[in-house]
Amino acid sequence: MKKIDNVQRTALFKVCSEKTLRIMKLTALLLMVTIFNLFGSKTYSQYAKLNLDMKDVPMLTVLNAIEGQSEFFFLYSSKMIDVNQKVDINVADKKITEVMDELLANTDIKYAVRDRQILLVNKEAEAAMNLQQKIVSGTVIDNSGEPMAGVNVIVTGTTVGTVTDIIGKYSIAVPAGSKSLTFSFVSMEPQVITIGTLTQINVTMIESAIGLDEVVVIGYGTVKKSDLTGAVSTVKSNEIVRINPVQPAQALQGQVAGVNINRVNSRPGSDYTVDIRGLHSISYSSEPLVVIDGVMGGKLNTLNPSDIETMNVLKDASATAIYGARGANGVIIITTKRGVQGKPQVTYEGYYGMKIPILPDLMTGPEYFHAYNDVVKAENPTANPVWTVAELANVDAGNTANWVDEVTDPAPQTSHVIALSGGTENTTYYFSAGYLNEGGNLLNTGYERYNLKGTVD
Repeated sequence: MKKIDNVQRTALFKVCSEKTLRIMKLTALLLMVTIFNLFGSKTYSQYAKLNLDMKDVPMLTVLNAIEGQSEFFFLYSSKMIDVNQKVDINVADKKITEVMDELLANTDIKYAVRDRQILLVNKEAEAAMNLQQKIVSGTVIDNSGEPMAGVNVIVTGTTVGTVTDIIGKYSIAVPAGSKSLTFSFVSMEPQVITIGTLTQINVTMIESAIGLDEVVVIGYGTVKKSDLTGAVSTVKSNEIVRINPVQPAQALQGQVAGVNINRVNSRPGSDYTVDIRGLHSISYSSEPLVVIDGVMGGKLNTLNPSDIETMNVLKDASATAIYGARGANGVIIITTKRGVQGKPQVTYEGYYGMKIPILPDLMTGPEYFHAYNDVVKAENPTANPVWTVAELANVDAGNTANWVDEVTDPAPQTSHVIALSGGTENTTYYFSAGYLNEGGNLLNTGYERYNLKGTVD
C-alpha cells in the first residue's frame, strides 16, 4: 500500500512549521486529482469486480483486502484519513465504485477513482479541490474534417482564453463555476459549448452564411479592427469638453502616445503643429493627413472643438495603408456630431473666464541701478561706482516703475455654442453656431472665431 506521507523529512522540512507541511501535502493531493482528471476512456476500474465480507474490522484491513484481490492501490495521507476506524462491508461481484460507496457511507471520507488508482481525501480537501481549476482540452475542425489553427477558445463571460495550435488542438484551465466555452473564428459561426463534467470537448466549426453583396467597404471610413489594434488612439467628445480647448489639436496634448503637439507661438488663437512618430522631413511638412467626415485634406485647427464627436489618430503603417502616400505622416480621422432621430433639441454650451498674468516681482529701473552699484562696490571696495549720484537722481526722477505691468493686463476668454438637432426615421439634421473670443494678456492682442456647421443625413 502506498501512502503520500511516507517520505522522510529533510532538514528543510524540519524547519517548516506543521501548518506549512499540511499545505504542501494538500497541494500534492490536489495535483494528483488534477492529473487523474486528464485520463479516462475504458479503464480497469470499469470492469474489475470484487467480493468482500467483513464485520467490525479496521478500514485499513478492508483496504488491504481490496489491494490483495485486485490491481487497485490507495493513495491517502494518514494525517487526514483515519484508517483505523471500524467498518462493516458485505459485497459480491461489485464494481469498485459500489464497494467504495458502501465502505465510506457513514464516514466523512471522499474518494476519486482513475483506473487502478484510488485517492482518499476528507471533506476539507474535497472543498479545496472544488475551488481548483479544471483542464479542458480537445480539437477543433471545420466541416470538411480539417484541423483549424488560430480558433479563439474563451471561457464564456470572462477574459480567460487560448487559441488552437497548428493541428487544431487546445488546452485551457477553466475556473471553478464556469459553465461554457465559446469557440470563434473569422467567417465561422461562434459555438457555445456547455462544460458540465466534460474534460474533453471537440468542436466542428460551421461557416457563416454571409453573401458578398451584404458587405460594403468604404475606403476612408471603415478599416478592419485587426489593422487598428495598437495603431489607433481615440479622443471622445466628453474628453474634449473636459479639456476645454481653443483649438482641436490642443485636445490631443497628453492624450495620445507617440504624438507631439506644439504651439506655434503664444499669441491668442495661434495654431498647433502635430507630429506623429516624430519629424519625417527636413524641408517638407510633417503634418498628418486630416480626414473630416470622410473628406480628406481638412484643416484641423479651423474646427470648433464642440462640434467634434471623436478624433481617431492612426499611427502605424498598417492603419494608414489605405490612404497611400498621403498618410505617410499619420492620419487624424475626425467625426463630427450628427443629428439623431427624435424631437428637435436645442443645446447651449458656453463659459466665461479671465486670464490673469502671473509674473514674479521685478526691479524698477532705479532699484536695478542702485543694486548694480552695490554689487560692484561689494566686489571691489576701491572701485568707482558705475553710475554717479547725479545720474541716479535723474533716473529716479523720470523712471517708469514696471514696464511689464504697463503692457499687460488681465484678459477675458469666452465661448458660446448653440446647436439644433433632431430628425425622423428617414432624415436627421444637426446645425450649430459658435463664437469664441480669446483675449491676450499683451495689450492689443486677441483672437475671435465664428463657426457655422450644418449636417443633413
